[in-house]
Amino acid sequence: MEPKQLEPGKPRGKCRKWLLRVSTGLNPRTGKYGEKTKTFSGTYREAKAALAEFEQEVENQSSNAPGRKLTFEQLAEEYVPHRLNMKQIEESTANKIEGLLDALSRHIGKMPAGKLEPYMIQNAVKAMLSGDSASGKPLSGTYVNMVLQTASTMYNLYAIPQGLAFRNPFENVERPRVDTEEREPLTREQQENLIKACTPTDRHHAAVMLALLAGLRRSECAKLQWKNVNLIDGILMLPDTKAHNRKLTAIPVQEALVVYLLARKEEQARQMKKYGVIQGDEHTVCANELGDPLDPKVLGRWWQRNRKKLGCEGVHFHDLRHTFATESAKILPPKVIQQLLRQKDERVSMRIYTHVNTDDLEEAVAKLNAK
Repeated sequence: MEPKQLEPGKPRGKCRKWLLRVSTGLNPRTGKYGEKTKTFSGTYREAKAALAEFEQEVENQSSNAPGRKLTFEQLAEEYVPHRLNMKQIEESTANKIEGLLDALSRHIGKMPAGKLEPYMIQNAVKAMLSGDSASGKPLSGTYVNMVLQTASTMYNLYAIPQGLAFRNPFENVERPRVDTEEREPLTREQQENLIKACTPTDRHHAAVMLALLAGLRRSECAKLQWKNVNLIDGILMLPDTKAHNRKLTAIPVQEALVVYLLARKEEQARQMKKYGVIQGDEHTVCANELGDPLDPKVLGRWWQRNRKKLGCEGVHFHDLRHTFATESAKILPPKVIQQLLRQKDERVSMRIYTHVNTDDLEEAVAKLNAK
């Protein structure tokens, strides 16, 4: 299209007002062709240059326009909201994905997503491992691997299907060594002491018990509502991470947790009553006396401040879930562990199961050697 003169009485060379029009293609709902317009002031040559920019702008705004040209940074900004809108991930997962992709955007963010080459990514990997990060500290090999896997998934699930790239440049990138030490579960003594220390009056303690005795994630501990707690049958209704619709699945829990939750519910109702709040099914197990839910980040900071006096110095909150998985692996098969933990990848459960049973085998052989 050519710029349209808005001063018809003047020759083109002297016209200074123009109408820029860009076709938006066939509307699949109406079956009609649409267009976007805007006015421009300047010479004809300037109007033509403005029209070319306008065409590019409209093309990038069209979510179904084939061959859109986005930078890696723009692709990442579009990908996360897309998955949220499609109900494929939760807000907490979206925040993690954004953080991982931001680490990479620091190095390759301005590169067109469709022209990204493996050697560019490899250079970014070396830079992140060397300390070129937002914190100024070297990133671990484990974290960089998570960054690469997240970006690779973005290309496979979104960039390529949307026609924003024709190949996945992350497939041939050499991965760094996984260098994070394997987390150790709590000892039997630590578990017993921690359970004794947890009272039904403290909402943070309720989260600890849910993680240690039922394997809930930190965010799940904070968000669990009483309506999803069946204290008669000893059942928790928890999100099934394997299901795209985030349906709830029934998870049986051990008697010790049921006893604690009965006391917690009674104590919470008593605390709320003092402030004129009536406990309801919509309240969370970890709500305070005013009915306010516990923020997962606040829970994390509380654990870091208090873990030492609870006999868990250096222990991460997630290690409580890992401890539950390890204890389960001593008596349950991998498939059952996967169901209790609601893991998408059964290899995680198998790894825990194999690790625990290898320890048992080594202990048995050691006893034979002692004879």
